[in-house]
Amino acid sequence: MLACNCYVLAKRTGADAIIVDPGQRAMGQLRQILDENHLTPAAVLLTHGHVDHIWSAQKVADMYGCPAYIHPEDRFMLTDPIKDFGPRLAQIAFGALFREPKQVVELDRDGDKVDVGGVTVTVDHTPGHTRGSVVFRVSEGPEDVVFTILLGYATLALISTWSVREKKLRS
Repeated sequence: MLACNCYVLAKRTGADAIIVDPGQRAMGQLRQILDENHLTPAAVLLTHGHVDHIWSAQKVADMYGCPAYIHPEDRFMLTDPIKDFGPRLAQIAFGALFREPKQVVELDRDGDKVDVGGVTVTVDHTPGHTRGSVVFRVSEGPEDVVFTILLGYATLALISTWSVREKKLRS
């Protein structure tokens, strides 16, 4: 199994939510978090295009009718997550056929902003891990919350004016 952090970001319960990096087997815990908090996914944000971070992006985006956001340098990985080996190898190796979500928005400028459910996310292009790697920043109150490339948790972050509360669920 390929693991990575998957974040659910919302202003409050009952609001629109942003899903960050829905990886392999994210759906069960993701549905649990969404149901328990009465959240509706309104965007899927991808920090980069590696298979462990995009695995469930198409499923989440298309199931909830929301766009997936990715840097254009990594967009090809939505259908070819094992670059240069072709989509057929990914199907053989992982038993999965990867497709682009119906709605894809390219984050093509450093400093792009995504506004969803009262939460503004700033996008910083940080090439290195992949050519299209990005970091997402949320500024609410006195501190920033930064979403980058991490491993191992499904997390709910409820953003309030003064604090960020996290609920971590082991994958």
